[in-house]
Amino acid sequence: MTFTRMKSLLVFSISCLLSLNLSAQNLTAKEPITVPSVDFSRYAGTWCETARLPNPCQDKCVGDVRARYTLRDDGTINVVNR
Repeated sequence: MTFTRMKSLLVFSISCLLSLNLSAQNLTAKEPITVPSVDFSRYAGTWCETARLPNPCQDKCVGDVRARYTLRDDGTINVVNR
């Protein structure tokens, strides 16, 4: 690979990374929208992860991660992570 081609590839790569960084900043700059209410009975049940980012405090959780949400009589929610 010639020096000119390597230089062009490097400039292109840096430009792509900068564009991705600016795009990510625009996504996180928005204020979250709060809903007026949540129907917890629809939220209750078993939820399974479809993807996971590496997390040092959960290094032994490598797959089949689930969370079970159940409604309590006092209106709160019980969560059991597995």
